[in-house]
Amino acid sequence: MYFTQWAEDGSEIGTFTYRMLGFRSQPVDHYMRTYYLAATPKFSQHKSFCSGSVARHMNMMHWMREFVDVYESRPKFSFAFHSEYSHGANNKLQWADDDLLELLRYFEKRGHLDSSLLVLMSDHGARFQNLRATEQGKYEERLPFVALRVPLWFADRYPEATRNLHSNAKRLTTPFDLHETFLDVIDFKRDRDSGAKKTGRFRRGFSLFEAIPADRSCADADIEPHW
Repeated sequence: MYFTQWAEDGSEIGTFTYRMLGFRSQPVDHYMRTYYLAATPKFSQHKSFCSGSVARHMNMMHWMREFVDVYESRPKFSFAFHSEYSHGANNKLQWADDDLLELLRYFEKRGHLDSSLLVLMSDHGARFQNLRATEQGKYEERLPFVALRVPLWFADRYPEATRNLHSNAKRLTTPFDLHETFLDVIDFKRDRDSGAKKTGRFRRGFSLFEAIPADRSCADADIEPHW
């Protein structure tokens, strides 16, 4: 896996390779790894954050458009992320704001959001620069962001799940809950228990369409004390 480090002025410090366990065979039907393996070593030949005359984040967004269009009528799951503008600082995130808005409008205009669960998320907040030395910086490093958007008809068909989704925004949640939410979407009629404690504790993961217990603790959610 390639990671590129950037200086504050936008210049490239260097590209580093990290070995990961990976997969014995390709884990998905389509992914951009092939492109990035070929393109990343050439990034230094272009203007910062660009591939030729195209901003690199737009290559990813174009791929996302093509993916949902090609499989418009088929069940599908896609995971895409971009970190070049935010990994070392937050100031460059605004460069992709208008393009992200346009991508979401495209999804809506083409009707893709009428049958999709859209998730916007991050793995953490700001964790570098002077902000990291503040109390807010401590929270930023430990608290990822997640926002869910369901189709407009969802509230009428599933009012209880919608109420739970809203109330859970004020309760302790983790990525394990997001995983359970995906399983819930695959089989939305599956049996759900009441969330009652088993062997003295709650389940590790809850679907966000369930009512997450208000008294859930970090220990219940398998969150280490450091976090």
